[in-house]
Amino acid sequence: MSKWDLPKEPQFYKWESPITEIFKQAEENYHKQLNDKLEEQLMCEVNYQVGYAVDKNELIKALQYDRDQYDKGYKDGVRETFIAELEKIIDKIDFEEKWLINIKMENGFISIADIQIAMSGIKSIISELKGENNES
Repeated sequence: MSKWDLPKEPQFYKWESPITEIFKQAEENYHKQLNDKLEEQLMCEVNYQVGYAVDKNELIKALQYDRDQYDKGYKDGVRETFIAELEKIIDKIDFEEKWLINIKMENGFISIADIQIAMSGIKSIISELKGENNES
């Protein structure tokens, strides 16, 4: 490196002009004002289309409630589909035959169990998913 070459990363390369900082702040303020104005125009359009004044905060609450209801309905549908598929599996298994199956336990061990024991476990899970009390 000659004496005329600049170092790769001197400290003054990281310096930022105060004018740049002022422009960044001005740009942020401009975008905030623009968003506020667009939001105000949108609420005016909603009020015009509906025909009476709509409170923005109440509208947001209603839309959030609607979204929560959609999510709840979706989760319920997934659970019902899962239950239906488990019930189809149970219906297809022939209980007359004696099957032995391997069950992997939570502690990592593998246990051999009768298929009817496994099916009673699956049925209890189905009851739990359906919200039924499994007291017998």
